Amino acid sequence: RSSDLRERFVFRCGRWLDAKKEDGQVVREVAAEGDLVVSPLPIVVYRVFVSTGTKRASGTDANVLLVLFGERGDTGTRQLRLSKTNTNKFEKGQCDEFDVEAVSLGDIEKIRIGHDGTGPGADWFLDKVVVRASDG
Repeated sequence: RSSDLRERFVFRCGRWLDAKKEDGQVVREVAAEGDLVVSPLPIVVYRVFVSTGTKRASGTDANVLLVLFGERGDTGTRQLRLSKTNTNKFEKGQCDEFDVEAVSLGDIEKIRIGHDGTGPGADWFLDKVVVRASDG
């Protein structure tokens, strides 16, 4: 019964979850607040730079998905929707920049990046990914 619960956790968001509003994200990570939360994890903006290679037909129109893994956990799968640098993202020879907001993961240990295989020309030659943590 819920009245027997001693623990109460609140998750304040105050942001849109909409592909067409604000930053286009449909997933939010929100830190717990409550009497038993001694020190909530801060929200961090991870700036992700994705470089597509320069080989012939190296760009993709597929939906690109990313997971950041750190010493405190992971972000879960995030779709990289709105490039801060290019309208048509993941094209040959270009670098796209994205913000991924999450509770602090500590040191980033690895990533998982891929795509869903949709659309014509879904194949993709990924050159590199750079991740930088900044304050939210």
